[in-house]
Amino acid sequence: MLQELLDHLAEGDGLDTAVGSALDEKSVTAATRPLVEAGWKHGIDGRWVRWTNLSGDAEVQFDALAAQTTSDTLATWTIWAGPSVDQPTWALRASLHTPAPLIADLATELAHGRSSRAMSRVGAA
Repeated sequence: MLQELLDHLAEGDGLDTAVGSALDEKSVTAATRPLVEAGWKHGIDGRWVRWTNLSGDAEVQFDALAAQTTSDTLATWTIWAGPSVDQPTWALRASLHTPAPLIADLATELAHGRSSRAMSRVGAA
């Protein structure tokens, strides 16, 4: 997962997202398409939209309230793997200004299970 993040940042893809630009439904859909295609469960719980893998040990969470505010203190995206969101083996939080292609790349990596399996092995050691 970390390697995917570093590769994406090194390539500079999608880093032209304007500060203050709105995150729309189309961007969220594009960012989470890899999860939907991999058969992750989709659910809505108040302000949070979640995509959870079938074993329940990895999730991508989108905070709709954070996406509508200009506060830099709220995480718009939370990506985690491990026993639970309250006790993840690892977690990544991203702001409103994180480019959708970066979230999509991370979602692809997570959906294929490479990151959750590798992190599970590390956590079990």
